[in-house]
Amino acid sequence: MYKRPSPMTDCIRYPSPHELAWANTYSLTNSSRHTRSQSILTPYVTAAHKRLRRRLANSLRWKQRRRRFQTVISYLDIEASQFDSELETYLTSSASPLRDIHETLGWELSHITKRIASMSLSDAST
Repeated sequence: MYKRPSPMTDCIRYPSPHELAWANTYSLTNSSRHTRSQSILTPYVTAAHKRLRRRLANSLRWKQRRRRFQTVISYLDIEASQFDSELETYLTSSASPLRDIHETLGWELSHITKRIASMSLSDAST
């Protein structure tokens, strides 16, 4: 429970209700299996949970920030899976990067890169 520090115990810092309600999301060594929603939506509503619910409902900017962070993670996952699939198609294709660099499967090189690669190949072959 949260207690306001009295003049006798001024030097002791007590956790705020917000920290108490969200403590298990921040601690790495906590063994309780409560998620954020489980810790907020308890059968009995404490003052800290009321305050938290009101804050979650009203602060649109915080919601948007959290949603944007989640979409960034999902986009990173999509990019990683696309890269893995492209790498797999490249590794399973019979074409080697030195032979037929224009027709290599699974790779789209820019015109400059193609030109530089063909120039370096022609230099290496002579």
